[in-house]
Amino acid sequence: FLEILENNNINYLDFRKILHDENLGHHAAFFRTDHHWLPSASLWATRHILNYLKHEYKYDVKPEILDSKNFKVVTYPKWFLGSQGKKVTLARAEPDDFDLIYPKFKTSLHFENFIDGKDITGDFESLMYDMKYFNEVNYYEDNVHAAYPIGAAEVRYNNLADNNLKILFIHDSFGNTVIPFLTLAVKQLDVLDLRVFTGSVKSYIKQHKPYCVIVLYNSDMIGNSQTPDVYNIFNMQ
Repeated sequence: FLEILENNNINYLDFRKILHDENLGHHAAFFRTDHHWLPSASLWATRHILNYLKHEYKYDVKPEILDSKNFKVVTYPKWFLGSQGKKVTLARAEPDDFDLIYPKFKTSLHFENFIDGKDITGDFESLMYDMKYFNEVNYYEDNVHAAYPIGAAEVRYNNLADNNLKILFIHDSFGNTVIPFLTLAVKQLDVLDLRVFTGSVKSYIKQHKPYCVIVLYNSDMIGNSQTPDVYNIFNMQ
């Protein structure tokens, strides 16, 4: 798949290679009971995305805004039993801790959702996470990972951004934990999950004219691309 991208002059970041080059353990980047990467790994990955945009495209972004020192972490101990943990049950799996990561700096955001018509304004802490998952533990019924924004089809404005960048972000569930941090770095982030968004991506790009399009999928999506649901997310007509 990466060879196809290279042959068509499409730039990419392979985070598997970056983890290896920085001598970071692959297992340490992921939940033990779930296939998704940790929110802390997503913060790290988003910083690499910004570095790439800055150095390869000369975009006016500041990767340093996503330094871990600029964030506070609220940890919910043993709160999350991921999809793999649910399969083997609590008899075989110990729940994961789950982190919500908040910026220490001032924020002002505005979100417009195409699906439910929601139009809201506020700061990061009041808007970003779905806190219903933290009232009580429900290992088998709740998917706590969904506390991070699903971003099916919406536009996110950062009122305090010091650039005018408009980015279209197309993603699967691995992108959910990237969305909050990318929102903090650019003026406008258009977010589409093609398993939910049924419009034309080509038409969307022509109408909204983003500076660039970032597609973030986990490698399993590519490997399973023969299944109907996964095939649909690669249909960007």
